[in-house]
Amino acid sequence: MNTRRISVLAAATIATLVLAACGTQGSTDNTAPPSGDGKKVIEVTMTDMAFTPTTIAVKAGETVTLRFRNDGQIVHEAVVGDAALQQEHADEMAAMGTSDTMNHGSSDEAAPLVVKPGQTGELTFTAVAAGGLLIGCHQPGHWEAGMKASIDVT
Repeated sequence: MNTRRISVLAAATIATLVLAACGTQGSTDNTAPPSGDGKKVIEVTMTDMAFTPTTIAVKAGETVTLRFRNDGQIVHEAVVGDAALQQEHADEMAAMGTSDTMNHGSSDEAAPLVVKPGQTGELTFTAVAAGGLLIGCHQPGHWEAGMKASIDVT
């Protein structure tokens, strides 16, 4: 179980949220200059069934804060991880059959960031190695509707 937790945390660290990809519209690198603590801040907008931008580029070794703003009318979440982690979380949410994401997530997976309408939340991670990660929203029907984004680590 510890190995699984380390793998999940490593994947989350490589790209880590709750993604920014609740959609497939537009593909831009919406980056801001580093904040005062040397971290890159990327603004991500959540609307009903979409993340903007849908593709985010970061460099291996870079510390990044994803700042999610929910401009939609419903609760969204951001889960950052590889495709296997996204599928595992999607399966877990489907089995729960609920939109209560405030207290979910197995002990083996990183907790999702839950953002209510009109609110903002942040996920910070260090992109450890090159590769691809996903941001997914797993509120009921959102992942299936395409609420996901890509994180390309170079």
